[in-house]
Amino acid sequence: KKSGAGVYNFLNGDVYEGDFAADRMDGVGVYSFNHEGRYEGEWAAAVYSGYGTETFTRGSTYHGQYEAGLRNGIGACRFFN
Repeated sequence: KKSGAGVYNFLNGDVYEGDFAADRMDGVGVYSFNHEGRYEGEWAAAVYSGYGTETFTRGSTYHGQYEAGLRNGIGACRFFN
């Protein structure tokens, strides 16, 4: 089982670099979607949880709070055309 800091390369080209606990993304880490943006922030039981930043392919961003993998609480979106 994965535990502590590390890197995991998914078969679809996505990459996670950060903390693991009980074989799951847990703690702080960066998940880079294969050519489709990234999430950098806090994780709990393999889902976004706490504070983080999503950066989308065209440069739009969301900085804010997450709960159970969803945007929840205080946050701000910045959109680019």
